[in-house]
Amino acid sequence: MIIYLSSLPLNVLQAFHRRIPDATLNVLQTYFYLDNPTVFADEHRSKIKSLVLDSGAFSLQSKFKGNAFVEESDRLFRKYKIYLSVAKDKYDFVINMDDRFDPAGFEHNLGRLADLKAAGINAVPVIHDLKGSEIDYFIDHGYKIVAIGQCKGQQRDKLEVIGPVVDKLWAAGVKVHILGVTKLDVIEHVPAFSCDSVSWSDYSFRGQVMFWNSKKNGIRKADTLYFQKFQGKNPSSKGIPYFDYEYRDDFEAYIYEKLGLTYQDLLGMDKDLNRKLVNILYFHEQEERITEIHREKRWLLE
Repeated sequence: MIIYLSSLPLNVLQAFHRRIPDATLNVLQTYFYLDNPTVFADEHRSKIKSLVLDSGAFSLQSKFKGNAFVEESDRLFRKYKIYLSVAKDKYDFVINMDDRFDPAGFEHNLGRLADLKAAGINAVPVIHDLKGSEIDYFIDHGYKIVAIGQCKGQQRDKLEVIGPVVDKLWAAGVKVHILGVTKLDVIEHVPAFSCDSVSWSDYSFRGQVMFWNSKKNGIRKADTLYFQKFQGKNPSSKGIPYFDYEYRDDFEAYIYEKLGLTYQDLLGMDKDLNRKLVNILYFHEQEERITEIHREKRWLLE
């Protein structure tokens, strides 16, 4: 399975590459946020293993509502289509601009897909209804890769909800990309081809870093370490307070060996960047673990 880092800034990519030059990352870019889309696709492509482009319709919806959203969405789509008409081959795949996330928006989203195809752009369609006809439509029309996006009123981050859908698509030989979901309880147990999320950055913003603790008993070895901003009671939902962590020595030896960082680097002036580097490494290595699980289950599609 491929795990894409969503919304990875250039300075973070460069910082990670300086510390681990041989590692290449999988990156999903959002066109809506990009001032210069080709910086990653051209100048820094050697640092990236797989590169995907999404339109950013979901991000657009968080900024505009009603008629303003419709107008801005049409404007974004025109720009997206023009850019892809000359740059589509720079990406491993590009994702359709689905700006309707409810089941009733299926025909509208298909219209966007058809417009891109007419321009010579084979975009990946996005499923927004796990219970309706969308899944059968894409199987019957011979699509080899689809994405599962926001599904209004449906808990797609629940294994019991998304699992049967991915199973059905995989059995039909369709590769599945899950947008915005990297939960282990999901991706370990579904034959998805790839997924992405911005969790690597969200954790850092909340003062959290992830660590795969090989000495921990049981199957679940992922620990969330929390750096408190202020003295006082630590919310249990935030994770394990860093200075209370039983395996601090192991964690510190790990980040020093892999990234050349000390725990002071996670507290100093560059703490936000350095925490992001630790979390990126976690997801980078998590990809290898999940891929091995999928390989053992013979889920990998060529």
